[in-house]
Amino acid sequence: MNRVSRIALLSTSLLLACAMLPAAAAPAIGTDNVSAIKGHRKVVIAEFGVEFYTQLHSEGRAGGSNAQVTTTLSGVSDAAFQAITEQAYKDTVAALTQAGFEVMERSTLEASPLYQELAKKYGSASPLTFNDEKLVEGAPSISKIFAPAGMPAFFSSSNTRGDFGQRTDSQNQGRGKKEGDLAKSLDVTLLHVHYLASFGLVSGTKNGVLAGIAGVARAAIEPQPVLFPEETEIQFVTDAGFRTFTNSRRPRHTGAVYLKAPLSAGPGIFGVEETTTNESKKGDAITNAFGSLVGGFGQKRKSSEAVPQSEAAYSEAIQKLIGESAAGMVQSLGGAL
Repeated sequence: MNRVSRIALLSTSLLLACAMLPAAAAPAIGTDNVSAIKGHRKVVIAEFGVEFYTQLHSEGRAGGSNAQVTTTLSGVSDAAFQAITEQAYKDTVAALTQAGFEVMERSTLEASPLYQELAKKYGSASPLTFNDEKLVEGAPSISKIFAPAGMPAFFSSSNTRGDFGQRTDSQNQGRGKKEGDLAKSLDVTLLHVHYLASFGLVSGTKNGVLAGIAGVARAAIEPQPVLFPEETEIQFVTDAGFRTFTNSRRPRHTGAVYLKAPLSAGPGIFGVEETTTNESKKGDAITNAFGSLVGGFGQKRKSSEAVPQSEAAYSEAIQKLIGESAAGMVQSLGGAL
């Protein structure tokens, strides 16, 4: 199961009539060994990225039936993604400063041969496109990772997607040791900041005894601006470096704060245009205009485009969510100083 499915909310219908965005709920923040930040006020942002989903794929299985929904984001340019990223960086630095951290300039970091080695090995030119393709699924979910101008893009810490190397890198103690050595040599704590922005929530039925009896597969994508949990996070590496004995999913890092639940602006800015071919429509059981599909025996597919009211409306919604999550995560991090 991919990370999108694990955090999705099941829904078989979605009304998109509201033209105004409702106020987002306060972010729920989780912590992972956050007490290790105590006394480490001097920090530098070593990695920063905003990852935007541009295609979502949902699959539902039940007995012999399989329902697949694929939705792509339309009407948002790379220039808009980059502008959101630049603002997110400013918001994060401002939140850190307000919380009592001394945010160091990156010039000293970038002059370090050890940082240059790490950036060359693990960094990529921005934007970094990632196809989260599973062998058992009919289409990939696709995202782009943007870094602020002049900075490399880094793959996030997830160990639930990507190739073998990407999945295991979150537990890469060799990399963790070098990052700890870098933090110690510069007398600064490294911050790895990542926001995961989506244009919808994904859900689907799972195979099981009851599902097999019912024989009805359901898949759905609910378009709305949302930040995903766990990988919307601020991870840190102090001079202590990686953790040898821990059950954390982030052993390469000294600690972290992160979103515990999806942070959503709610429906209202998206319309959905179906792009399913006539051939694929044959035999479909039930479909609707909002990205849901219910299939009987066999395989059913549906494709669509999610189109925001405007690029500016999308940008405003995502920027608001990032600002709220940055404030919440940094408040939790600063509270441990």
